[in-house]
Amino acid sequence: MNELYYAKKQYSLLFKIIDLFESLDIDAYIVSDLALILEMRKKGVNKRINLSSCAGMHNISALRFYQQLGIKYFVLSQELSVKEIIYFLENTSEDI
Repeated sequence: MNELYYAKKQYSLLFKIIDLFESLDIDAYIVSDLALILEMRKKGVNKRINLSSCAGMHNISALRFYQQLGIKYFVLSQELSVKEIIYFLENTSEDI
């Protein structure tokens, strides 16, 4: 589920795959596509959703937005500097 985005016409296949995964012993999905995250929440996906580095989360405001969607684990973008990463770590209690 870690593509930058999916076309709406791909959702029926994606949710068939998600239905299969829901029955398996996986911990979480790694997702970058905001629309897919919203659709997964709407459809009541039970597994945890982790935000992929591909989502391009570059600031605390974005982190707070994703937190409102129930995201608790974030994979930071490789473009962030050490200083920016430290800022994230000092300003959130979430797993980064």
